[in-house]
Amino acid sequence: MSAHNHADSGHAGHDSHDAAHVAAAVGKYKMLFFGLLFLTFLTVGVSYVDFGSHFWNFVVGLIIATVKAGLVAAIFMHLWGEKFTIWRFLIFTTIFVTGLFALSLLAHHDPVPSTATTSHGKFWSTRESWSDVADGSTHEKTHKH
Repeated sequence: MSAHNHADSGHAGHDSHDAAHVAAAVGKYKMLFFGLLFLTFLTVGVSYVDFGSHFWNFVVGLIIATVKAGLVAAIFMHLWGEKFTIWRFLIFTTIFVTGLFALSLLAHHDPVPSTATTSHGKFWSTRESWSDVADGSTHEKTHKH
């Protein structure tokens, strides 16, 4: 059995290719690190700026956070060079999660009366019906003691 040498087998150029590939990957990760660091400082900086309302302050912070998440997903999750099918699943998932958040927000602003949530500081009775709630009448108003 003979010793296998890279120079003898024609793989000498392969090692230099690996070194160049690693150097390019390290450079890409350094750029990502400094980009995320810059965006983090930008997030802290804009937190001291008043954009007119709490809503707009939230929107600006969310936009910066979305850019940071996109960079992390593109580089660390290797989505940058993926096929369009992967992007379709990612877009569908984003739309689905946004819909779930919207449903949660709608449920928060329009609670179900049969649950233990409050309406105008008063607990809902489990004996109230939807029609009682719509009419503004309650269990105490409709039944005599």
